[in-house]
Amino acid sequence: MGEPDSLGDTELFADDLHVVRSVGRVVWCQVCVPARTPPAAGAAAAQRAGEFLIAHVLQRRSSWLGVVLDVRQGPSVFGPITREVTVRLLESAEGAHKPFAVVTVGSATQHEQYSALAATHAPRFGLVTADPQQASEWMMSAR
Repeated sequence: MGEPDSLGDTELFADDLHVVRSVGRVVWCQVCVPARTPPAAGAAAAQRAGEFLIAHVLQRRSSWLGVVLDVRQGPSVFGPITREVTVRLLESAEGAHKPFAVVTVGSATQHEQYSALAATHAPRFGLVTADPQQASEWMMSAR
């Protein structure tokens, strides 16, 4: 199992800033936010993608194993609306017993923001890493 460029992946959802794909039974959400994107546009896109993931993936009875949120091409920090969406995603993952991994660039602020939220809102089912392979492998590990 690899990143979304693998053969056999299927696009599930897309907007200007997100592409959500299945790779086997794992859902990868890639975030790509150009530098000049207005914060309000980024926040609105985060809400749309978050709603999709919560409604279709992060449900106890869904057939998906879990979600990898790849924010390496996203903003270096996030604002209050994206924070709220992230909290809802993490809490949904924890409640559904679905692993939720966030792949960051490893930069201090971005990585710390996601790590703090994961520790608080998804202590068993949240992982923050700079290694996409670790995120992929973690989807298959037992909790």
